[in-house]
Amino acid sequence: MHETFMKNLLLACILLLGIKSAWAQRIVVMSDFNDSYGSTKYNKDVDRAVQRVIQLKPDIVINTGDMIAGQRTKLLKKPAIESMWKSFHQHVTNPIASAGLLMAVTPGNHDASAYGKFKLERSIYQQQWLKRKPKLKFIDDEHYPLYYAFRVGKSLFVSLDATRSHALDKQQKKWLDNLLKKHGSKYSQRILFSHLPIWPFSDKNGAEALLDKELEKIVQKHDVDLYLNGHHHTYYPGYKDGVRYISQSCLGSGPRSLAGTKKNTGRNITVIDIKGDNIEINAYGAPGFTQAIDQKSLPKSIKSKWAKIIREDLAPHSN
Repeated sequence: MHETFMKNLLLACILLLGIKSAWAQRIVVMSDFNDSYGSTKYNKDVDRAVQRVIQLKPDIVINTGDMIAGQRTKLLKKPAIESMWKSFHQHVTNPIASAGLLMAVTPGNHDASAYGKFKLERSIYQQQWLKRKPKLKFIDDEHYPLYYAFRVGKSLFVSLDATRSHALDKQQKKWLDNLLKKHGSKYSQRILFSHLPIWPFSDKNGAEALLDKELEKIVQKHDVDLYLNGHHHTYYPGYKDGVRYISQSCLGSGPRSLAGTKKNTGRNITVIDIKGDNIEINAYGAPGFTQAIDQKSLPKSIKSKWAKIIREDLAPHSN
């Protein structure tokens, strides 16, 4: 009797583990690695964060831009830009790849600005990542590494090319709308990521956002679950009009305060665990990246003249 019970218990455990492996998914988001303009140096928190990411063994690492310190008023020449990329790959790309992890990138203003003045930096960004194109399960990679789509498990991921402080270009929005119309309903989660956010998260950056109501409507229409961004150097898991937004803190120089507050979240990585229909969001801070930020320590909402964003645990979302 006892032996039969133990066998049944063991079988139940095996089945439960099998079910968990089928629906558990981990995403780690890193952002804004760069130091001062033109620098090839990275602070120790970047290295510590990379090692912690490797320990966490995520299904995908999302990189929301500003990997190098370009976009100087005095334009950099090709050798200087390539030297910065060499350093970034040594500190970030190579260790992550050597650990067998996949990293999806999106362009930032300091590494691939779409303003014409920085076309050399943007061209080199494309060269760097075409050479290191990860073996993702692409849905659409025609415009990789600028904007593209891929899947991981039951989740659809979409990178957007957002490096300028104005609405996304019409061509890209049409592409996004068509992509989500064709593929969005096939997946349990739809996750978008770009460097600039749709709405501001810090006062320091203020209007350095897309401020794009048309893009917001596309995101809402297709039931996008998460929109991830960098650029504002502060962590906040928020909610606005049916969509969850997560602003990432920086790993490099210049952590900033949340809009309308003096709250500074420091340097962080964001860990997103998807379990069935539940999405759990936590940020872990330097230096060890093992201590989670207490979500309740963050403001209940942040407000700019363009938008009010509610802390996501207080919002009436379905997850």
